Amino acid sequence: MNNRRILLGAGIVLLLVATTFLLYCKRKESPNTGSVRVVAILNLTGPTARYDAVKQQTLNLALERIKALHPQIPIELRILDAGGGPETTAVAVRQATDWGATYFLSGTSPTALAIASQLRGRVPGVVQIANAANPDFGPPRPGEYRFWPDWRQEAEIVTGVLKTQNLNKVFLIHSADPYSEALTKELRTQSGGISGLTINDQQYDPASTPDFRPALLRAKQQGVQALIIFGLPPGIQALMSQMAEVGWDRTLIGGVNINLSVSDYDKAHLTGPLWLVETEAMREQVQPGSEVQLFRDAYREKFKDTPPFHSLYLADAIYFAAAAHQGTVPNTTEVEKAKTVRSFDSASGHIDIGDDGNLRFVMTARKVR
Repeated sequence: MNNRRILLGAGIVLLLVATTFLLYCKRKESPNTGSVRVVAILNLTGPTARYDAVKQQTLNLALERIKALHPQIPIELRILDAGGGPETTAVAVRQATDWGATYFLSGTSPTALAIASQLRGRVPGVVQIANAANPDFGPPRPGEYRFWPDWRQEAEIVTGVLKTQNLNKVFLIHSADPYSEALTKELRTQSGGISGLTINDQQYDPASTPDFRPALLRAKQQGVQALIIFGLPPGIQALMSQMAEVGWDRTLIGGVNINLSVSDYDKAHLTGPLWLVETEAMREQVQPGSEVQLFRDAYREKFKDTPPFHSLYLADAIYFAAAAHQGTVPNTTEVEKAKTVRSFDSASGHIDIGDDGNLRFVMTARKVR
């Protein structure tokens, strides 16, 4: 009888210990108000996985930088797979919510839209940082931020180049992606006040490398003074070669969202003036000791390359989350904390945030050649 009681008592103790352990593990996975939980939903699989792999390593490096700069801010990061589709993205959002994430980052515009459809109107609110160069995302709502150059800002800069250089006849080549389309529309709107300015344009599929030579020859014959390129064509080297074949000797202006390499320009032996729209992080020379330089140096040391501009915006999101948790009033929501950040320094340089949730980078047009 005594042995039976001892065994029964031992069984109860073991059951209590097991229950306590399971509850402890569950509490560890529950929302933790003491930490800043950030989830990045990227395409780790699917056709664009190779691009988001770069974003993943950029994010991880940004987390290392923040932990070194602000060790008192407990930031946690998880990266989940969007899988290239809204259904997989929805699963990732649920996983992130169960984990207690309060910052949701996206790698592409479609992912940003899929996340927004689930998070908008949620109470309590969370912060969505969209890598969305897409007008369909709409004006950012409370708790939403669009971490990408503002097409209005870029259009202002390009319009300024046209004015100061007296370029009145322009040929515009632009991609069919949402950002380039919005930028083209905005450029036409802002430049409408320039007397005598005419802009002809040609759109192309960003997944292909069309033959621009007929259009370039017509532009030369019509006396076009400048060629503007908006977008991210994978065949930029082919385009440069085509320009060389037709003897293009007029001004070339490359938008901020284009991977326009000066070395490609020089290799093609083009002779016209070259203007590039750049953020701080895109410049060849940056301010010594700035976070732009420190991040670039750390990236080069770790990955033997320069950080791509399209992945830096996700790194900026980590800096933004850290800025929102510096000196904030206790017991405020994540959305309220985020609203207190009106400017911060990050891997892309100094960034101001407007009331509309859009970012204003330190962006300039530089005459390179």
